[in-house]
Amino acid sequence: REWRSSNKARSEDIARRLAAREEVTKEEKDFLAKYEAARAKDNERKSELYYANKARYDEIGSKDREELTEEEKDFLAKYEADRAKANEYGREWRSSNKARSEDIARRLAAREEVTKEEKDFLA
Repeated sequence: REWRSSNKARSEDIARRLAAREEVTKEEKDFLAKYEAARAKDNERKSELYYANKARYDEIGSKDREELTEEEKDFLAKYEADRAKANEYGREWRSSNKARSEDIARRLAAREEVTKEEKDFLA
């Protein structure tokens, strides 16, 4: 997990410098391309898994509860717990973004200093 966050930070730094038209080495460009390809592949894998699990959930859910095997009952319980956790994370994320937006807007209204990144966040 630690290497993931350091790779993310490195990729964000390189992307920021590219956007600012600052000098970036070939090694850094190659790193960024590999990082973005790996992220895209991981996102595709997660998406495929999500839809496969959703299809299985729908299939099992269409059965009479009395007909379910223990494995199917376990799958339903785990799937529903995972969805509840994901929904809670989404609520927290949206709440956090809302709080950040409100703070930036308040600081802008008070003519306090706001970074370009913060202004971009509001856009």
